[in-house]
Amino acid sequence: MPRLHVHFHFSQVKQRRVLFYSSLIVTELGAANQNSVVREAILTLKERDTRNCRSFNENSSRNSFQERLKIFSEKEIQKTAILIGSIWFLLSFAGYGISTWIAEIFKRVKFDDPYAASILFALSSFPGNLMATLSVEKIGRKRLLVYSFGTGALAAFVFSLATDSKGLVLACVCIYQASITSCWNTIDAISAESFPSVIRSFAFGLMTAAGRIGAVTGNILNSVLFKNTSVGVVLAITGCSLTLASLAAGRLKDMTGRSLREL
Repeated sequence: MPRLHVHFHFSQVKQRRVLFYSSLIVTELGAANQNSVVREAILTLKERDTRNCRSFNENSSRNSFQERLKIFSEKEIQKTAILIGSIWFLLSFAGYGISTWIAEIFKRVKFDDPYAASILFALSSFPGNLMATLSVEKIGRKRLLVYSFGTGALAAFVFSLATDSKGLVLACVCIYQASITSCWNTIDAISAESFPSVIRSFAFGLMTAAGRIGAVTGNILNSVLFKNTSVGVVLAITGCSLTLASLAAGRLKDMTGRSLREL
């Protein structure tokens, strides 16, 4: 059986297609003729196709990673990542730091039924979701985030100074929870819209990691503070965290109504 020597000057993708269809043709011939030379040709084609696929995937992965690093090295992207990462950290620090200990806070304030108050605290997330949904396109992501952080910080500060008034405390924690929920909805939208599509999932993962670190830090710090200080000190620190987050949010670019950057 004569041997055919064919040289292809195609891209790797086209070479893969040629090898694939060639292997199919040779497989059909082998099934029909059961020839040892044909079977050897089938094995050779399959081995070559496997090597080409592996090389193609490795090169694509390497080029993709290098491209992401190149984009992430841009100063504007780095500035945005630092600001949004700081917001995720501070929001998680304040949000999870209080919500985890809310029953303990109500006990310290001497509520008759701290668990019923905790239920009201949790239900306050609904108006926060509703407010964010109705306002995010009207007033913009940036302004909504700044206002939500400011409202949450104000509620935390008032709570820290009025721990003797149960009615005022309950109102403050409900406003606080609604504001935190609005912040979460808004920062999710901002995080997804502030990075090019090539690094969007990678950047969102980094922001999430910053939030996890903030949540752990807040819980550890609050566990120490509850043993050694009053509830007012914990809430004052929470208010300061939200104030810093509001300042960071004010430096972000508002992507409301703008087309996303695609690369």
